[in-house]
Amino acid sequence: MNYREIKTDVLVIGGGVAGSLAAIEASKTTDDVMLVVKGLGGKSGNTPMAEGGIQASFHQSDTIDDHIKDTLDAGKYINNRELVRVMAEKAPGSFKKIEEYGVSFIENEDGTYFQYASSGSSRPRCLWIKGGGAGLSKPLFKTAKEVGVKFKEDFMVTKLLVSDDRVVGAIGLDCQKGMLTFIRAKSIVLATGGNERLYYFSDASVDSTGDGIALAYNAGAQVMDMEFMQFYPHALVYPDALRGVIIPEEVYYESLVKARIYNGQGEEFAYRYDPVRKEKTTRDILARAIFTEIDQGRGTEHGGIIIDGRGCDKKEIMGLVGPLYNFLLRNGVDMLEVPLEVAPSSHYQCGGIKIKADGSTNIKGLYAAGECTGGFDGANRLSSNALTEAVVYGMVSGQEAGRFSKDNDHLISDYNDIETACNEVYSILQGEEKEGVDVLGLKVKLQKLMVKKAGVVRNETQLKEALEEVHEMRKQFSNVSLVNKDLVCNQELVEALELKSLLDNAELLIRAALFRNESRGNHFRQDIPEVNDRDFKGSSCTSKGNGFELI
Repeated sequence: MNYREIKTDVLVIGGGVAGSLAAIEASKTTDDVMLVVKGLGGKSGNTPMAEGGIQASFHQSDTIDDHIKDTLDAGKYINNRELVRVMAEKAPGSFKKIEEYGVSFIENEDGTYFQYASSGSSRPRCLWIKGGGAGLSKPLFKTAKEVGVKFKEDFMVTKLLVSDDRVVGAIGLDCQKGMLTFIRAKSIVLATGGNERLYYFSDASVDSTGDGIALAYNAGAQVMDMEFMQFYPHALVYPDALRGVIIPEEVYYESLVKARIYNGQGEEFAYRYDPVRKEKTTRDILARAIFTEIDQGRGTEHGGIIIDGRGCDKKEIMGLVGPLYNFLLRNGVDMLEVPLEVAPSSHYQCGGIKIKADGSTNIKGLYAAGECTGGFDGANRLSSNALTEAVVYGMVSGQEAGRFSKDNDHLISDYNDIETACNEVYSILQGEEKEGVDVLGLKVKLQKLMVKKAGVVRNETQLKEALEEVHEMRKQFSNVSLVNKDLVCNQELVEALELKSLLDNAELLIRAALFRNESRGNHFRQDIPEVNDRDFKGSSCTSKGNGFELI
């Protein structure tokens, strides 16, 4: 079997904010840290695409307890309270630390942070990163390089190896060298982001395919709350070239840009779904409201509702979402002149790998951080908490993975396991020609299935049909045939491996949605629209080979 082996103390998988910070923190304990990323570090994944909102309690009217309460309220009180507490308590200090690494926030004239109350928050808590998500990811990736972290870009991890309930290392495809590689590691941090590309209409990065969740699950780690996919209420549905571009909620806040939001008949509608908070309600309620307006025939020509920025102050637009305004303008859309047609898009996976307060999983030496984890958000993520979670737990997991590597030696791995993992990749690469089964076609089929039968609104009949269809797609996947049979820079192979991850994620999401016989947060069942606190006030949890249980 043709593969190479390299060794490191701490392996970080993922190059966004959580991964970069995990590597930086681990490097304070050991000088042998390696970060591998499927794309380009600091430039791929979801972090660079983030708008720029991030939460921490600095404002004089805000407290840590307020942040905790708002997070629990948004999550319908099934969040892991210990994780929420650690996040809220560590956020202010963590933000001060990343400022030292070159990240900067918009400030008021007196030098204090500019903050406002984002959707679902009771206090002004949301800061705004200069340069948006890229203003966070690029300086952190640069800092990781400066402190001596070793990097491998265009490197896709395909399997974690475990021995005696402890992680041993990872098998991956080095696309630049065209070689399968076994990385032996004392500890591993998964920081691989979400799985939003399960859905055909998504605002996430094209490489957001749930790789880390699938890796952990197949290694024996517990996963939780997979039914709770957050749909961003409003991403562009038209023109086609801009489909999926997020229009941030801040543009219609009365205290900020003051755009209007209404349906295709020109009616304001948010008050029908939340009479008090109206359009500043939590994302799960607003996404469902917009879906309902469209579904009941009150949408626009292209299947959306309207965000209307005509008449708004250009200075306010440029001060808050200047890069977005310029991007749309370059593509022929002036949001100050043309109403925007928007609809809900898959945006954030609230569930994921189950972790403890130190970022560890049930597998010794395996840690996780950022969107691939579950527990912080419960049934629905509070607006602008995503980057907060990634910053805080990128640091926490990196610190703990570094400590673990200092206290433990490398384990000897079973070479049969390495060969088996390599053969799984080769079997996809060298599959026989099978007419009618191609990677892209099967991926699109899966994505459209998830939109139709496991989307914003669900029911038992459609979920069961979806599960059967996913099982059939797994059989079809075994007959996938690639045109390119080389390992070097083979994007077709990478997409096949991503599709394998997506199929695992799809089954987990659907099974969790069938298990939760109620409606809560992002999970809305048409056939059971009520909350059932008696039987389901808790998180769904499973591991490979086991059913779901409530924890």
